[in-house]
Amino acid sequence: QSKEYGTTALYMASSLGHLAMVQALLDKGAEIDTQDILGATALAQTSGSELKREYFIRQAADEAILIRITAYEADLDSLAFAPERKLLVSSTTSGSRIAPLFQFIDSSGKDRQIDIQVSSANFTANSKFEIGITRMKVWDNRSQALAKAYALLSFGMQTTQVDSAANWTVKINSLISAANTFSQFGMTELKLWSNWYATWLIQTGLHDYNMVLSMIRDIENATRASQWREINLAAQHTKTAAITSLVDSGRGQAGNIGPDDAQAALRQTAEQAGVMGFRFFQSEAFYESGLQYIGQNRDDQALKQFQQALNIADEIGDAGLSKNIRESMAGIHEEQGDDPATSEVLRQLESKLNLDGQGGDELALNLLQQGRIFMRTWQFTQAMEVLQQALEFENDSSIASQINLELARVSYETGQTHAMSEFLVAAGVSRSETDGYFDNAAMSATSDAAGFRRQAEADYQNARNLARTGDKRKAQQVFESLLDDVLFLRQALPGVLGSWYWLRHEDLIDDYLDLNIANQTEVLSALSKSRFASKPAVMKGRQDDLRALLAQSDGKGARDNIPELQLLRDQFAERFLFLSTQGIRDYLTSLPADSVMLTYHLSARNVQVWAASQNDVQNRQLANPMQLRRQLANILERLPTATGSQFDNLMDEAGDLLIAPVSDLLRSNIFLTAAGLTLGLPFDSLRHKGRYLVENHSVIKLLSFPSGTPSGRLSFESPERVFLAGDPQDFQSGYANKLQQYQQIRTVTDLFVGPGLNIIQGTALLPDEFQSEPYQQAELIHLSMPGLILLDYPDKSTLQLSEPLRDLGRLSLRPAGIRRSPVAAGLVYLADTQTQGSPNFANSQQVGLVSDFLQSGATAVIAQMSPLAESAEQAFLQAFYTQLESTRSIATALTNTKREAISTADAADLRAWSALQLFTN
Repeated sequence: QSKEYGTTALYMASSLGHLAMVQALLDKGAEIDTQDILGATALAQTSGSELKREYFIRQAADEAILIRITAYEADLDSLAFAPERKLLVSSTTSGSRIAPLFQFIDSSGKDRQIDIQVSSANFTANSKFEIGITRMKVWDNRSQALAKAYALLSFGMQTTQVDSAANWTVKINSLISAANTFSQFGMTELKLWSNWYATWLIQTGLHDYNMVLSMIRDIENATRASQWREINLAAQHTKTAAITSLVDSGRGQAGNIGPDDAQAALRQTAEQAGVMGFRFFQSEAFYESGLQYIGQNRDDQALKQFQQALNIADEIGDAGLSKNIRESMAGIHEEQGDDPATSEVLRQLESKLNLDGQGGDELALNLLQQGRIFMRTWQFTQAMEVLQQALEFENDSSIASQINLELARVSYETGQTHAMSEFLVAAGVSRSETDGYFDNAAMSATSDAAGFRRQAEADYQNARNLARTGDKRKAQQVFESLLDDVLFLRQALPGVLGSWYWLRHEDLIDDYLDLNIANQTEVLSALSKSRFASKPAVMKGRQDDLRALLAQSDGKGARDNIPELQLLRDQFAERFLFLSTQGIRDYLTSLPADSVMLTYHLSARNVQVWAASQNDVQNRQLANPMQLRRQLANILERLPTATGSQFDNLMDEAGDLLIAPVSDLLRSNIFLTAAGLTLGLPFDSLRHKGRYLVENHSVIKLLSFPSGTPSGRLSFESPERVFLAGDPQDFQSGYANKLQQYQQIRTVTDLFVGPGLNIIQGTALLPDEFQSEPYQQAELIHLSMPGLILLDYPDKSTLQLSEPLRDLGRLSLRPAGIRRSPVAAGLVYLADTQTQGSPNFANSQQVGLVSDFLQSGATAVIAQMSPLAESAEQAFLQAFYTQLESTRSIATALTNTKREAISTADAADLRAWSALQLFTN
């Protein structure tokens, strides 16, 4: 055998993996370096945006080199450098993931080292790379012709910056010439690859799809039922691309090529690729089939093809293909108005982008689209969450403006007018134009597709007209029916009333009270419904499908007999059976004889107080609502910094406003149904006739009425399981040779030492601890974590956690995180919190963190409402837990501890007992 033939055969055998043949040819004296021939095989990695490999080979002075790089389902770019980084050749198979890449380097007249740098931007988890080197000496006409053919093949694959017909034609001609030479030497594989590359350039460079179809037939005929299966698949893939291009461009009709031909070609490609194990080509064929079905307006069939494609793309780890498929699926779902399906695909895309480390504007736009879908189905809490995430990723001012505008819209729909103005300004709106920016669209069809808002407004105006014309009894019925509808929608489908609710909710109850004809039990029922409507939804279960149905109902959904809506109404009626006039009576009957339920309504139009006991409900109307509200607001504003006599003077003033009018109705135990301004007021610290209320009464703040079982004592047995957490710290490197225990943690540990005590502190204080079994099953949860209770925006309240890694900043436990994890605790003690702000609405009953622990299952919460000196805090803490152990009653223990503190404390310590307030449902 000639040296050239032996070398070529050796190169072909190695590239096909026939290692036994490689050794046989080497034994016959082929002039090739064994180490070079076997090269290196590398599996692709799925992480990162590009895979890179580098190889070094030596080139003798009188030899030429043909480099063959084979990639399994990956495109390739290769740079070959001489010493001193002199670029010899730059080549690519971009756009094709099946053909090998060839580079030819002629002899240079001196020995040198060649540096080959290979990279792939598109690959799968299964991709692998092999490099083979053929060395040859050009010493006669035959070897000279072969070297020229190699050079022409290499030239046809070189990268180019010129995209012109002339440039592509030169490359195509060079490949065809190389194929002719290889044919003369009987080198069938190289001939076929050369001809295939020529057709591929005609397809991608010249876009002459008919010529491609003409040329590809010869390649198919030569490779059908032969050992060149990869070339046959490449030919089939190219033919399919040409057919679909003709169909897409509308030029297929001239050759009687239509959509059915495209689908047939794609099916054949998918089947052939599947049999051969080329999963990328199989997935790509299914994906292209789906795109073709979209062009035929056959969306359902397209989705089926996309799903098949996606299953394979995810399996092989091709992030780019998976992303394209999901984006196409999201487009179909969005066009069909299927918001739940669109959201699911977008969430999958978001996960993939995060997993692949692809943040920035692409992720921001994804989250922006998710936010808009949430808004279309009135899921404003979720919309706010993803839109705020989007702001963290954007790098483009135009994208930031879009996100801020949507955040402003969400704030408007949820009654957060101050936040709305700030987001509008950030979006580029003049501050003078922020007021009323969204008002014109508030009642439009686009924001009220289901007609709920318009129906509610019609009922509201009807009730007011009936009241004006003197038919107050009928007005009462309409108002009560409207309150029922508002409560149902706010609890079962939160958000659907949007801005209408926040515009009307205070007027709704004030107008009802102005009728002044209902009995007091009916009034308490209406008041409770109004307050429950302001709370986060307690009904479980997602309603995405129903929301999507209502969003497309063109204003007919509010009163139509939609089965899913009726089912939800039935579930609501069962869940809120207690919230009725009969429920009010049952609750009051179960009150202990020494107890009274006290509640205030403090709006700009009405200031009233109700005192209810077992058999009686009394109502007192207070004068000058606006003035009284201003006085209370002023007291709450001055309270955080008041000490000594200043504190007492403020409590005297508040007592004159709120206690004096009902002092004759008070009993030993006061259940204060707190709402609005009374949420942040230390009610048991109010003074009447020179004495604090707590000196004669035990005060418990109720955040739900008439839910739960009233009890003046809140019994609490000695806990067997205690979850103790606090002292969040920044991450510190190095070895800690001594554990410094936080004083408050040591105090609680000394009181509850035992096997059921679970302590989390320092850098271990991280979010996962609040999903753990010790936390969920604890009977007592004591948290010594700095916390901020926001009364104006409760969902933005925070408990401070630790910093997990240096320079990442402290983490936070927020209300949504608390609500996600159920607890069984009889008591949650928040020992290091303070309040800020004042409730925005008179009927608000939400206390950030506190309400969330109660909603998660806690029986009672003691919260510190203002900062305390550490010494006073420790003394009170120890005294309270000692009382709790002896009295086995949370309310009694807290009351006794406060009374003892009042009798023994110096004037400077008076605030310690006042700061702690007891809440329950």
